[in-house]
Amino acid sequence: MFLQLALFLLAANWPSWRGPDGLGVSIDNPISTHWSKTDKVRWRVPLPEPGNSTPVVWGNRVFVTQALKQQDRRTLMCFERASGKLLWQSGVTYREP
Repeated sequence: MFLQLALFLLAANWPSWRGPDGLGVSIDNPISTHWSKTDKVRWRVPLPEPGNSTPVVWGNRVFVTQALKQQDRRTLMCFERASGKLLWQSGVTYREP
């Protein structure tokens, strides 16, 4: 699995799945209407397993949650917004689903 940060995300904070107001609308102009795995992508990083939430973009950081099933662990990963460098990772283990 990979986390991709498209260039259009570099304009404003995006704290949840449908954006700041929950409307799925960006006030940034011009907004990209097309991108691919390589087109308009600033960085990509491999993830241990598929993510299970929408990335949160805040300031100069991108936050991603992830369930690591074989380790019975839920994690929060924090990436540098400009480069995709992993800044820190924290999590908890659990015994029951």
